[in-house]
Amino acid sequence: MIKVITKEWLDFRGEKLQVEPHDIEEVLRKIEERPKNVPLVGDFLANGKRIARIWRDSEGSWFQPAQAGSFYLLSTGAEFSGGLDNPLPLAWLAHTPETKAARFWAFKRPIGPGRGWEFEFEVPVWEILRGTET
Repeated sequence: MIKVITKEWLDFRGEKLQVEPHDIEEVLRKIEERPKNVPLVGDFLANGKRIARIWRDSEGSWFQPAQAGSFYLLSTGAEFSGGLDNPLPLAWLAHTPETKAARFWAFKRPIGPGRGWEFEFEVPVWEILRGTET
């Protein structure tokens, strides 16, 4: 269900770390808990030939396309660090039957500097029904 990108690495002190089964289990649990059929941070947005990732405030009725950035996996979506395009109404989005592999990261426990690892899993692709602003 996930593809591990970072398998072994050194943290900031030079300690050798590796992804272990309990790290993968924690990520799989978060993926399973993610809400379905609603646009989430880290999902993809297709607008013609352009593709971007989605950022949105879970309470708001707007979303913003993100051309690049880092997505930290949460069970409610993700946290995002990076640049955003102009906001657009959530009502403009439509779910497609497509999915696309998206890269996220998570901390290896205990949380600390240099303890993040990356992985990919399939997320929904949404399309814009109105407007062309991305």
